[in-house]
Amino acid sequence: MKYFLGMAVAVSFFLIIQGNSFIAAENQSKVFDFLPKANLLKSGIVQKYYIHFDQEDEYNDVTTVVEYRSYQSVDQKILTSNTYDVAFDMIRSSKFEIIGNGLKTVSEIKYFPVPVPVKRNTVEYTILKPNYLDFQKEEQTHEISDGKKRWSRNQISLRDTTILDYPGMVVEGIYVTTSDNDSILKEEPYREIYLEGLGLFAAYFFSEEGTYHRELVEQIHLKDFFKLAAHETKRIGAIDIDKDEIISKDEDFKPCGDYIFEYYNGNSHDVFIGGKYAFKKTVFPLIDSALLFQESGYLTFRFVVNCKGQIGRLVTEMVDENFNETVFNKKTVDHLAGILLDLDSWKVNKFRGKEMDAYTYITFKFKDGKIIEILP
Repeated sequence: MKYFLGMAVAVSFFLIIQGNSFIAAENQSKVFDFLPKANLLKSGIVQKYYIHFDQEDEYNDVTTVVEYRSYQSVDQKILTSNTYDVAFDMIRSSKFEIIGNGLKTVSEIKYFPVPVPVKRNTVEYTILKPNYLDFQKEEQTHEISDGKKRWSRNQISLRDTTILDYPGMVVEGIYVTTSDNDSILKEEPYREIYLEGLGLFAAYFFSEEGTYHRELVEQIHLKDFFKLAAHETKRIGAIDIDKDEIISKDEDFKPCGDYIFEYYNGNSHDVFIGGKYAFKKTVFPLIDSALLFQESGYLTFRFVVNCKGQIGRLVTEMVDENFNETVFNKKTVDHLAGILLDLDSWKVNKFRGKEMDAYTYITFKFKDGKIIEILP
């Protein structure tokens, strides 16, 4: 299996589909149908997600953040799942018991990142109702409390689906937030889509502020994820780019320093001046549809924004709708690369108050020859 330098500089590979090896089919809980494959669970697997927030405002802007979620189960009884932010800091830890065709919460801990060397704050929730999810019974109630508020996850329906030729299950329900005096603060619908052999593929959370959409984009072996996290801690900014993969000519491009930092290590997550709204408003009118062909998938450009706001060292990654490696038409790649290189509103990032060279990426999501989204 080929390894990639992932879109967050992760040594990873796109969705791994392998055999179910340690659980006999006749005794298998339905839970395991909608998790990553059993051999991956046994060694540990990390799912990388984009979380898009579509804000209900006049700009109709969409912001995107990266989140990682690990899964591991060495037997048929216990599933552990940890959530990490883009900087590889753990922000949540969960343990579930697999009972029948559902998951029951054993423990739930939330972590609040604080500057080193201050000890991180944590909240260990009290589990009031443990039934987190069930793939057989439609109605389930899960409730946790931090002593001040209660959060209820009320599953109300199940239905079958098929996406990308994978059988799946759609789970719908309502999140209810309640204060300590039993007054309801929020009632917010959710929808989750689980696919066989992949696990949580997509999720939607509908709030008054807007819609959150979680999208699965990569899988990473747990051991590789830990290496990645350690690498980023020890070698912040030491980004190596294979010169043979660079598609830009870079005659006038030079980094300003010896180190190239990840964008999330600086003071901004906006790569373009004005944010994603301004970027899309600038880019879409420049796209020539005659240079887009009947292709579907993700075309990613990774590049460096130097301290002068210039970009260079473009490399590409290309996968189809099933996240398998593919090759986009060269005319499409050259056309979009040319648009990026001609833009002059790239935002200079800062680290500890100093302007720096930063490493980032832009992904164009295609469907039948049309660009339907720009990520992140």
